[in-house]
Amino acid sequence: MNTKISKAKTGVLTIVLASGMILAVSAKAQTGSGRPLAAVRMDLMKNTLAFETMLEDGNSAANMLPWPIRSGNIFSTAEARSAAGATMIPAANRILAAHREIAPTAPASIRQQRMEEATVLNIIKVGLGDTEARQVYAALATSGGTDATLAAVILAGGDYLAAGREASGQIAAIKRLEAAYQQAGSDAPLLNVPMIFSKDPPAPEALASVLTFLRNDTHSRFSAVVANLLAAHAKVNGLLNQPMKLEFPLLDGAKFSTAQWKGKVVLVDFWLMACEPCVTEDAEIKRIYTAEHDKGFEVAGYACDNSIGSIKEFLGKYPWMTWPQMFNTANPGYAFPAKTYGFGMGGVPATLLIDRKGILRDVHFGMDNDLGTKVAKLLAEAP
Repeated sequence: MNTKISKAKTGVLTIVLASGMILAVSAKAQTGSGRPLAAVRMDLMKNTLAFETMLEDGNSAANMLPWPIRSGNIFSTAEARSAAGATMIPAANRILAAHREIAPTAPASIRQQRMEEATVLNIIKVGLGDTEARQVYAALATSGGTDATLAAVILAGGDYLAAGREASGQIAAIKRLEAAYQQAGSDAPLLNVPMIFSKDPPAPEALASVLTFLRNDTHSRFSAVVANLLAAHAKVNGLLNQPMKLEFPLLDGAKFSTAQWKGKVVLVDFWLMACEPCVTEDAEIKRIYTAEHDKGFEVAGYACDNSIGSIKEFLGKYPWMTWPQMFNTANPGYAFPAKTYGFGMGGVPATLLIDRKGILRDVHFGMDNDLGTKVAKLLAEAP
């Protein structure tokens, strides 16, 4: 990371991370251990960004909030969890150590925020197979009081992640999570717990149990968001291997349907002007389009903004986005969480891949590192 540090005459140390985030703290401030507070905060931020990138399986450093829904994840198999745990568990430990170092001098609001983050970090550690963490929380769970309740939440959440795609294991973990939540106080650090369901979506047979848990949760304002996203995710995945066509006006008002490209492989790209990953994804789409267009590959964009004029002005800055752009005049904009665009799409960037026979073959939420491979495979199939 290209982190830049500068010290003003006022004694304030300014840290500009590669992400663009700016931290400004007194250059003389120290933690309880005697280390400069600025150095600890910089280490914390760098380790957190690295951890989040690993959590997104290399797709992007989104953040510790519960979206977007990921189509694939590091918790799906025992092998994937073991491989991820080798790097993510030590990274989580470094973040937690920095939290403890900062806590004695931090305001109450910051301490609460760190506790919220720590809950999820420990759930992930248990889910990835950290035996030491499991032993610690198993002992705490029998100790009684608020620590026991939080330990029960961490163990149940970790077991949900460790269940992979096995529905019975996920359902059993949810039942234990519900029981622990009934004992949790209103100040329990559970704000970010819903993120585990977006990073590791439930198996179809476990979806109803997860949605019930989220819709009954009074501890996190994110639960309703995640429930809506999971429902949208399930709806659109239910359309896989079914005929698919999108019919919307283009930016100039002309009628358009993906069905006009039957016999070709069609990518539908959902994007938003304010979404930086969308623009990054579109650059990769352009590379694939240039390489594969002559073989029968077509791209149609779906602009999720409100103003046709703004979209046209934006596209003027990116002339290489030459494919048609659909605009839903009946339901413009991007309502988050997405209520649907007729078929449950929630979150951008997102892509649909339709094969030569007009069948929906792939749905991906987030940046897709395997898009080129998927396109090539579909192009190789007979019409």
